[in-house]
Amino acid sequence: MNTFPISRRRLEQRFRTELKRSPAEEIRRVRMAHVGRLLQDSDKPVATIATEAGFASGASLSQAFRQYFQITPGEYRRLNQTD
Repeated sequence: MNTFPISRRRLEQRFRTELKRSPAEEIRRVRMAHVGRLLQDSDKPVATIATEAGFASGASLSQAFRQYFQITPGEYRRLNQTD
């Protein structure tokens, strides 16, 4: 049963038209931005951040993070950490 009066396909098309990316790409962007903020603003271990961001493990977060940003979470933290 749909809870919205629009098909999934039509919703995805509208999403792409408005944001120039798919819903999945937007979810990924938001998750990675959240992880980036946690890396910058805290000293939490990557495994803890992974759990908070909905990843199965620190390793899966690290893999997704590196694929998205082209650097490891540790490198990102060193380059962007606030004092």
